[in-house]
Formats: sequence, C-alpha cells, structure tokens
Amino acid sequence: MKRNANKLLVTSAIAIALLASGAVFTASTQPASAEAGYFWDETVGSVDRSPWIFEGTNVFGELARVPPSDWMRTLEKAAYPTELETFVFTASNNEEQNINDWLHQTHTDSFLIYHDGKLVAEKYFNGMRADTPHRIHSITKTVLGMVAGLAVEAGELDPKKLITEYLPELEGPAFKNTTVRHLLDMTAAVDWKDASSGYLEDAGDLFCAFGQDLSEKIEICDTESGVKEYMISLSDRETLVEDGEVYSYRSVLSALLGMVIESATGESYLDVLAELWQDIGAQDPAYTELGPKRIVQTSGGLFTSSRDLLRFGIMMLDNGKVNDTQVIPPDWIADTIQANDDVIAAYEKSAYSEVFEGFHYRNQVWVKDREKGAFYGIGVYGQLLYVNQKANVVMVKLSSQPDVQNTPMYLDSMVAMKSISETLSK
Repeated sequence: MKRNANKLLVTSAIAIALLASGAVFTASTQPASAEAGYFWDETVGSVDRSPWIFEGTNVFGELARVPPSDWMRTLEKAAYPTELETFVFTASNNEEQNINDWLHQTHTDSFLIYHDGKLVAEKYFNGMRADTPHRIHSITKTVLGMVAGLAVEAGELDPKKLITEYLPELEGPAFKNTTVRHLLDMTAAVDWKDASSGYLEDAGDLFCAFGQDLSEKIEICDTESGVKEYMISLSDRETLVEDGEVYSYRSVLSALLGMVIESATGESYLDVLAELWQDIGAQDPAYTELGPKRIVQTSGGLFTSSRDLLRFGIMMLDNGKVNDTQVIPPDWIADTIQANDDVIAAYEKSAYSEVFEGFHYRNQVWVKDREKGAFYGIGVYGQLLYVNQKANVVMVKLSSQPDVQNTPMYLDSMVAMKSISETLSK
C-alpha cells in the first residue's frame, strides 16, 4: 500500500466545533439541484434533526478528519426515471407503497439512486444536505472489508494466517485457531454477544473501550484502558464452536480486524482510509471516531456524506475500478460476491439465515445474489448501501430510525431497492 503518513489531519474538539457550526461544508455548499425533476427537490420533510447527522452529538472520544480527494469524481445527473413515477411495491404490512411513502415511513435522511452511469435521484430530509456527514454505523465494516483487500493485494495481510501472528498478545484459548479469514467472514469462535437492541451484553463493554461512557447503563464501564487491552482480556474466553463453523455477526471482530490490518501493514488505518477516499474521488471530508490510544473505531465509527458513500458504492459496482485506476483488486470483489461453500454453509447455520434468507456474509459485506452481483452494506438505525451489478444500480439510504434494528423496515427497504433495480433494468 501507498505510504502518505502526513496526509491525515487528526482533530477532536476542533472537529466537533467545525461540524456544529457548519464550517466543514466546504466542498459542496449548494443544495442538491432541482433541475432534473421533482425528486431533486430538497424540501425538508420534518423540522427534526436526524440524531445521526454529525454536529458534535453522538460522538465518543477523539475524532479524525479524512480529507476529501484532491480530485472529485463527477456525478453526472439525469432526469428522474419515468418508470419510477408509478412505482409501487408491497410492504411487510401487505400495503402498497410508492417510493415517497416508503422513504417517509422508514425515517429516511437521504436517498440516492445511480443507474447506468447517472445520478437519477437524490432526496434529503430532516436537515440533511448533499455534503452533510452522516454516521453510517456498520456500513463502516464494508469499507473496512475493502481496505483489507488492499492489504491482501499488497502481500502484507494473509487471510489464512492466524491473527496471533499479527497480534501475539492475543495468545489464549479464544483466538488460538482464529485466522484473518475468520474475522473477515465473522466465523471466529470467540464467545461474544452483539447488541441487536440497546447496549446489551458484551457490546456495551466494547463501546466503553472505545471511550463511550455507558456507566449509567452497565455496571463497569472502562473508558480508559483502551481497545487493545479489551481484546487481550477476551483471549482467555471459551469458544462454543469451532472457528469457521458458524456465522455470527459480532462487531468486536471488525474492531479486531482493524487492529490486525494496522499490525500487518505497519501503517495507520487512517492513512489507508485517506488513500481510499483519495482514490474514489471523494468530494467531502469524512470523519471517524478514535478510541483511547488513537485506535480507530472500524466497526461503526465512520461519518461520510451521502454522495461520497455513493462514490464508494460505484467503485464496488465497477469491480473496484475508478476511471482507469484499479482501486480495489477485482479478485477481491469477485471473492466477496461468490464466496465458497464453507461460507454459505456457515451462514445457513446461523439465526440470521431465518431473517435475511438467501444471503451470505463475506469480507464484511452482506451478499444477497451471487448471480446478479447484488449486495449490501448495512448499519443500525436504517443505514443501507445497495449495489446490483447486473442492473447497473447503486443506492444509498441513510436514516434515523428510532429503533436500533427494526427488521420489518430493513426487509421493506430491501424489497423496495430490489424492485427499483428490476424496474430500472427492464
């Protein structure tokens, strides 16, 4: 990987102040254009501000600023597709919904559609703007999975190696057979429970390790020791299954993967992220949380504008290529989409297969359809990045749903996005 150690500007209270004042909105200060039909209208649908718009709230610990690219990938606009003006789909309540009904009922902050090389829809609500940084929660993991592909391509990270070869401090029963591949696919054996609603079980301890004060919610909240010390404390845990046997979604594995990447490359994860943002032609700065001792929150701490998340998705749509530059190795994208029988079997054994049927999870990406190259980045509170290679479609939907995980809303959104793709590709 490239080494540009001085490229990143790290901030903390200053970044919060800038974001709160709106001073960071320097790359695209104009609202979304209304020139291409009603769906470009940026009318605010609510007087409420989304809690996930980055204005100095819901931020824990120090912040790092990821600069925009010194070149900007142009998003050429086209008129709103006439096929979508009469679009309806059947929601989980068995009622027909059009796009606007769906967006409002799922607490949408922004919605963008890219099809056949053009930005055909862009809508903002709840105080969002085209350049507003929004927390993307666990879509952060999808970015992490692609960063891992860069390290693998560079020969610095080997998915087959034990993670203890990169972090020997983790020697112990929990990780003795855990490889990098097990982290990438969330099939590691360590007994650790994620939080699907609220701050429960082990997830609260992880958030505390990243500097979030949850002392009112859990008995012991250590915000000082740091994430690495927390990972070391897990190494003595028992395992309930064999590594690679069963898929189980656990944010701790993504946090650990970020640390492994740093150890393998000898490079700050922030510098690698800055290179990626440079290569996709990002228009706006991004921001990511840092825990104590400047450990990057790689499981859910990234804030980015909707347009730049779309640019990231377009890069994945094009098999890792941006213009004439191969940003992510095409083999890594193909491996993510196709996976293998072991990955599919591990997912089918999990409880998630009963909710998100027909998926698999590979390289921190939720893959729905291998034949069509259809996959998602998914984050709590309604964050979705959808890519469908066969339909030549990318969609971004950032939201402020009131519940951490509202399954019917996710399923409705997945049906809507799939149906929109099919409608556009007819």
